[in-house]
Amino acid sequence: MAKSRIEWTDETWDPIRARNLETGGIGHFCEHVSEGCRNCYAEAMQKRFRNFIRYAKQDRDKVEIFLDEETLLQPLTWRRPRMIFVCSMTDVFGDWVDDHWLDKIFAVMALCPQHRFQILTKRPERMFEYIEKRGSGFRVWVKLVEIDESRLGCEAPPWPLPNVGLGVSVEDQKTADQRIPLLLKTSTAWRFVSYEPALEPVDFNPFLFIYTHEEEALLTSEGPDNEVFELPYHDPATTPPEDIAWPRIDQVICGGESERRGQVARITNPAAVRSARDQCLAALVAFFFKQWGEWAPMDQLGATRFEKTRGNRGRLHNDDGPMFHGKAFEGRLGEDGVFYVKVGKHNAGRVLDCAIWDLQPPQLTAKAAQGELL
Repeated sequence: MAKSRIEWTDETWDPIRARNLETGGIGHFCEHVSEGCRNCYAEAMQKRFRNFIRYAKQDRDKVEIFLDEETLLQPLTWRRPRMIFVCSMTDVFGDWVDDHWLDKIFAVMALCPQHRFQILTKRPERMFEYIEKRGSGFRVWVKLVEIDESRLGCEAPPWPLPNVGLGVSVEDQKTADQRIPLLLKTSTAWRFVSYEPALEPVDFNPFLFIYTHEEEALLTSEGPDNEVFELPYHDPATTPPEDIAWPRIDQVICGGESERRGQVARITNPAAVRSARDQCLAALVAFFFKQWGEWAPMDQLGATRFEKTRGNRGRLHNDDGPMFHGKAFEGRLGEDGVFYVKVGKHNAGRVLDCAIWDLQPPQLTAKAAQGELL
């Protein structure tokens, strides 16, 4: 586990590791599944672990994937409550992760009720199957990690675990329509969507509002592979709790794409970010804007002028003079008519329309205010 620089979490916990068979370096492994994976930060970091592989099925036989038992137990040593991102360097629901390993990971999370765990996946089919079917055997899971079960204070915690939230990662309308319906069908304490990198505008409205018992039969009649919901909206503020069949998404995390050596970051359109924010606010869903990424709209940086120096490079100015110590950056006019500047993730920041958007789901915020966790 390591202190995380990811804005929406406190720590990362990566018990699924991969040993490079040629170099002996111990890193991680995953496989690309969609366009959002193209500039994967975790894949770019593998060289520092002497794990020279691609995140691709063709390279799976170049590593030995294993559950690091020492790392597995680390959350048990953390007394101060914190938010923990599970398997930040891989997809915990990838088919290279054994069910038995998942059992142990969930057992440790059950033994750490003081923490909140965030699980993010691009493979909601496996998540749905595991949570809905494997969960029935949960009472024996805690025995798998050979920890005194009395730590739980009860015979077994409720299922789904009240301190674990599940989320899916989407980058465009296609992946949202494929992944979010399965997230909504999966039992969990809270649900979140990571809209990063935000490659195109997404209509989240069909997934943000509450569904009633009358509509539940329609939603489930075609099985878990429904691609699109075409249902009326129900305002969560006015829908009686007893009529609610499916909870909505609790949080949408939005962000642009950062860049590492050898990568070319893609630009995030501010109209797509604003649309996601406005949809969330209308549905009373927490919106968290993580970053602009490598590129940022010039106006969101507080700049008023781009002074060209050479080619497509230039200096940014505001009313007080040159910005960023007068350093020159690449600038580009997008097809959307917005002028973007490649200033890097740190300089780009996460200000959207003069505000920081870091809203949390109400049930988590209330607990945090009381010094408690779910």
